[in-house]
Amino acid sequence: MNVPIIVVFLSYSINPFVRKFAIINMNSCTGYALLQGTTLVGNIVYLYLQKDNLQIKDITLHNIQYSILSSALTILSSYQMNTLIKTCSVANLTTKVQVLTIVSTYTVDYIINHNTLTMRELFGIFLMLSGIMVIVR
Repeated sequence: MNVPIIVVFLSYSINPFVRKFAIINMNSCTGYALLQGTTLVGNIVYLYLQKDNLQIKDITLHNIQYSILSSALTILSSYQMNTLIKTCSVANLTTKVQVLTIVSTYTVDYIINHNTLTMRELFGIFLMLSGIMVIVR
């Protein structure tokens, strides 16, 4: 059993519901500030506990540039997800987002790494997209 995958899977599945409960009675800006503030505190505690493992000398400008881009995308998606969670059914929303994320990840992987898809993967993508079409109607 792959414990890290199970942790990520359960976190991704449960977090949108917890997030909605946390921000339900707030405006978008306040809810975002609350969630990001508590995440920041958690990150500071984690980094403090892991301070002996930090190796700052390994960080290059290239790493910093990609990290800034990744952070910007995280900020954008987190804010928009908070806004959507407040007004939509969490189950319906996350299902669509996750399927579209899977499909776009395969597409980007193909473009960047030239990885081809197997027939099994293509069939899985077809089934996921078909499922979204059924949910949307």
